[in-house]
Amino acid sequence: LTTIDLKGSQTSENDWIKGNIGQTGFYRVAYSPDEWERLQTAVSSLELSATDRLGLQSDAYALMRAGYIPATRVLALAEAYKNEHDASVWSELSLNLRALEGLLADETYLPQFHDFGRQLFSPIAKNIGWEPTAGEGHLDALLRSTVLGQSGVYGDKDTLDEAYERFIRYREDSTSLNPDLRAIVCGLAAQE
Repeated sequence: LTTIDLKGSQTSENDWIKGNIGQTGFYRVAYSPDEWERLQTAVSSLELSATDRLGLQSDAYALMRAGYIPATRVLALAEAYKNEHDASVWSELSLNLRALEGLLADETYLPQFHDFGRQLFSPIAKNIGWEPTAGEGHLDALLRSTVLGQSGVYGDKDTLDEAYERFIRYREDSTSLNPDLRAIVCGLAAQE
């Protein structure tokens, strides 16, 4: 782990410094606790590019796995993604949180982690909805399947109920279900 000290740089609480802009380098960047907090604000306000928002949480997860930062830092950063709209960022975030869940599988606080996941994914799932709108591209379909799937996996009742209803209709009429949602609907129905 190499440390770079930015002595002499003065930052206010709204300033932030992001290393590895554009994620072009093959290395991870760790920050001081104060800098992580400032970067959380930059993520929440979408000041960083989608590539950098993705890279930041990817770095945080990798640093947590290596023991350099606590899991609470990863979770605090994850909360900052509530305004996120990029499918790739949500996809990477969901993979990292599911991997973290695997590490917590035997812990007594796993239900609190599921509550956290539900609070993170359910608003975007409700916002994007189950039906495609005119002009949507493949990234919109990816975003929809990612956030609906995670919302259901973390136990959002509305998502699970809708998935089950769609599964029942699909069993009666296989053309009733958008192909992009088949795996999600079937998986959530099986989960329940």
